[in-house]
Amino acid sequence: MDAVLDLIRSVSTIIFFSLKDITEEDVEKNLEYLKHNKWFQDFLDDEEYSKLILNNTDVRKVIGSIDTKKMSKPKYNKNQQKRLKRELEKQLDNKH
Repeated sequence: MDAVLDLIRSVSTIIFFSLKDITEEDVEKNLEYLKHNKWFQDFLDDEEYSKLILNNTDVRKVIGSIDTKKMSKPKYNKNQQKRLKRELEKQLDNKH
C-alpha cells in the first residue's frame, strides 16, 4: 500500500512541477539549502554527479522543483534524495 501511495505522490509531483516553470533562481536557492544535507554533500563530492548538478538542465530542474519547506519532513527528504539520485543515474546512463 505504501508503494502505491509513493507512486501516486511521485506522479502528482511530476505533473505539478512540469506545469510550474523552474527558474535559475529556484535552482540556486535550493542548491544553497541542499548543501546543508550530508547526502547532498556526498553527491557533490562525486565528480560525475557534481558535473551534472552544475551543468545538466534535467538534474537542475529536479533540484529547482524541490520544496525546501517540506525538506524537514524525513519522508519527503528521503523521497527527494531518491528522486535526485534517479535523475543523476539516468543522466549518467545517457552519457555513456
